[in-house]
Amino acid sequence: MERQSPISRRNFVKSILPGVIGGAALANFPWLSALTNAAQSKKKEKGLKPEKPNIILIVIDDQVAGRLDIMPTIKSQLLDRGITFSNSFCTSPLCAPARASILTGQYLHNHQETRNSARNFVNKRDKENTIATVLKAGGYKTVFIGKYTHGYNNASYIPSGWDEWHALLGGAPGYYNYEMSDNGKLVSFGNKPGDYCTDVLAQKACDVITKHKNTRQPFFMCLTPVAPHWPRTPASRHLNKFRNLKLPQPLHERDINDKPQWVRDRNRIDPITSAKKKHMVLSTAKGLESLLAVDEMIEAMIKMLTDMGKMENTFLFFLADNGEDISKHISGRGKTLPYEEGICTPIIVRGPGIVTAQKCEYLVSTVDLLPTIAELARIPIPDFVDGRSLVPLLSSDPLPFSRWRNVCIVELGRLKQWPHGVPPPGYKLLRARNFKYIEYDTGEKEFYDLKSDPDEFLNIYRDLNPEQKKMLQLRLHQLGICSKNKCREIEDADISIFTVKKETNGS
Repeated sequence: MERQSPISRRNFVKSILPGVIGGAALANFPWLSALTNAAQSKKKEKGLKPEKPNIILIVIDDQVAGRLDIMPTIKSQLLDRGITFSNSFCTSPLCAPARASILTGQYLHNHQETRNSARNFVNKRDKENTIATVLKAGGYKTVFIGKYTHGYNNASYIPSGWDEWHALLGGAPGYYNYEMSDNGKLVSFGNKPGDYCTDVLAQKACDVITKHKNTRQPFFMCLTPVAPHWPRTPASRHLNKFRNLKLPQPLHERDINDKPQWVRDRNRIDPITSAKKKHMVLSTAKGLESLLAVDEMIEAMIKMLTDMGKMENTFLFFLADNGEDISKHISGRGKTLPYEEGICTPIIVRGPGIVTAQKCEYLVSTVDLLPTIAELARIPIPDFVDGRSLVPLLSSDPLPFSRWRNVCIVELGRLKQWPHGVPPPGYKLLRARNFKYIEYDTGEKEFYDLKSDPDEFLNIYRDLNPEQKKMLQLRLHQLGICSKNKCREIEDADISIFTVKKETNGS
């Protein structure tokens, strides 16, 4: 963990009080308990009721190749003023299951949304416990603005727990000529400059903040713009802003004989060419241009909150639903892949008491968002979640690595068809800090030593000894059927048996 802007325990307590950290964090930070209780007692004596923080969760759609640091507001207001979890992962590199995990705090095998074409979550699972029902029960005004998930096409349907609802219809509605459920009423938008989707969502978000100018009720807003999802359409004012941006040519491996059959088939049918590499660079630039409107949206919200005096009591979360859409392992679009580009989605958190300009390398999953937000809201963490609160990692004196998870799981259901070429088989993968193990429905397996081979160019599963293979299979099987606290127990179990070193064969 790089400590660029340390904050003392004393200052952390002063900034986090009155009481935005609750039960589980106090168990991990025993020195906080007495101070928190004393501060709350004094407020009770004075007849004051501590305000709960406002919480804004921003989820962009498919993270393009890093480079968030070139977004002026994201850089200055989030990266430089918050903590970045750089070793964090989605639960599935596919929109619907990934978003279901964010909303429920559950792994795919528990929320049962396995494919984009399925309807297991919309109109079924989201009637039960979600982040909206948890926050609403805790006294929050709950607001949803943006893309919900694939399968949401009924404008009159508003999922349980949301007080205010402005959701885009369709899984990939585009940036113009789209429809929205505006609190249950169907509204259509055209192709005029004022219809640009990110700008429409930004205005609604600012309207929500304005409504809360003179109220003490805290709000939770889930804000999910389409950008930088394909077709990666920038606002007209941002066209060609990154035309001359120097982006590296995508790195691809030459020898794929160690890869599973579907990777070899995909590259045989659609080989990687110089022209395709150039197209990937241009596509990345377009995606970054589409994010400039998101950057402006964040700037506007932070300015409003600051002017109202509410920013000092507001937590901002920023992440993508899944990884980027460009792969170093196959030709063309790489969504659904088990490799790092498909599953890695850095999480940034800014708020009172949180260390600034810091990168945290603890292993984090998107199932951790719900329990983290619940704890910051001083709401008991619900027992249906598979994830854990990140609160113990938010100060300059976090838990030791030995008291945090060693592995997490990423899953993909079997896809009957995929519009971008040969789809991968269904799989489950075990992600540790320094290695990755993948099991496909076909029986094929991959293992990568990420310390010596971060690009995943050399599958060394065959080089593992029988004891290592047995432990990997057992641990992945256990996590693939776990739920609730059992997931956390399995994730914490020892994995020190793995110390593998190999050279890569990439180019």
